[in-house]
Amino acid sequence: EQGKGVTVPITGTNILVVGSDSRTDATGNPLSPAEQKAIGATLDGGGVNTDTIMILHIPDGGGKATAISIPRDTWIGSQVVGAPGVVGPYSDGTEGPYKPNKVNSFYGSAKEYETEYLVSKGVTDKAEVERTSNEAGRTMLIKVLQQFTGLKINHYAEVNLLGFYLLSNAVGGVPVCLVKATKDRR
Repeated sequence: EQGKGVTVPITGTNILVVGSDSRTDATGNPLSPAEQKAIGATLDGGGVNTDTIMILHIPDGGGKATAISIPRDTWIGSQVVGAPGVVGPYSDGTEGPYKPNKVNSFYGSAKEYETEYLVSKGVTDKAEVERTSNEAGRTMLIKVLQQFTGLKINHYAEVNLLGFYLLSNAVGGVPVCLVKATKDRR
């Protein structure tokens, strides 16, 4: 009975869908010059930003799926990051809580700390460092969002710049309607 103080459990499957600006392929290798040119980006050494964050809910037994977008600048306060179990890696190999910040910072912070730790331990395979540190970032983002939303994240899907480019090509392109003429100065 809604509105009478009764909690109705949300059952089904929740999928965290993330769009990142990563410049690596699915195996953690840097994009080739041709791939960089295709997506209009360079290997600029920047971090990974999770600029698109959505939770897709598929109800048990079928029914209409729904999605909610978490704006990338959503502030995640101390009540979330200080909750039990919401910990991520530190660069010394330990783990602990992170400071309050915008939601899109947690993936990149965990990834960077894990990268620093792996490099300090002598891991030299760049693709391995990329894969392992990405997993640390994904795990931290999931922990933060589960605590923030109260939803269990059952699955994770990520699309980076190259994946978005390939996906848009697979569907025949995406028309863009601009209000005024524009010119890319590259």
